[in-house]
Amino acid sequence: MVNPRLTPELAEVYHLKSPGFAFCEEQASIHCGAYLAQPKNWVSYECLWRDNSAAAASSTRTFASLCSWRKLAGNASE
Repeated sequence: MVNPRLTPELAEVYHLKSPGFAFCEEQASIHCGAYLAQPKNWVSYECLWRDNSAAAASSTRTFASLCSWRKLAGNASE
């Protein structure tokens, strides 16, 4: 199920690649945890790197390579 905060318009803004969109959104939901509560952060795969577990790091590398998520300039701060 697609997170309601990520509308098709936001997906386009953040350069999510379709048909990988659903996969990327699901992986973000799994790995970003509390970052999902912060709209400025949740669409960035960078939040995934903040989990120190080896399993998450492995998943993150796959996720990052497949999804090409990018922050908008205004969302660079914590």
